[in-house]
Parts: sequence; C-alpha cells; structure tokens
Amino acid sequence: MFNIILFALTIWFVSYLKYFGGLRVGDTVFLLGTSFKLSEGLWNMSIHFGDTSSHFGELKSSFEIIAKPQEILDKKTAIELNYERNF
Repeated sequence: MFNIILFALTIWFVSYLKYFGGLRVGDTVFLLGTSFKLSEGLWNMSIHFGDTSSHFGELKSSFEIIAKPQEILDKKTAIELNYERNF
C-alpha cells in the first residue's frame, strides 16, 4: 500500500514540476529511480522483519540460558589451585 502511495505522490510531483517548467528529463529519471529504489528497500525490509524478529528471540533465549546462576559450587574447604603459565 505504501508503494502505491509513494509512486502516486512521485508521479504527481513530477507532473506538477513539469507543468511549471522546473523539471528536466534527468530530474524525472532521478526522482522515479529513487522512488523505485526506496520502495524496493522498504519491501525487502518488510519481508525480512519476521526473520530478524525470530533471530532476536533466539538470541534472547541464549542470553537467558547463559545468565542462569551456577548450581555446582566449590566446597567451602576447597584448596585454591595454583598454576603457572609457561609460554
């Protein structure tokens, strides 16, 4: 629906400017080309919105799993481990 409104406004604007002599062929091509490119981008964005939403849901679930507190803890009488890094 947005694409139809965008094209209608673009064509109206182009014809308005052409009528008053403030528009050339290159300007017309630029306006219509920009309009088509914008509508294509919006269409692709609307198609991939569902995929992006599901990916964000999976990411949120992953962070919830990572954020759980540990159930296995060291004993209070555990000895501290000492180690050296040999490079």
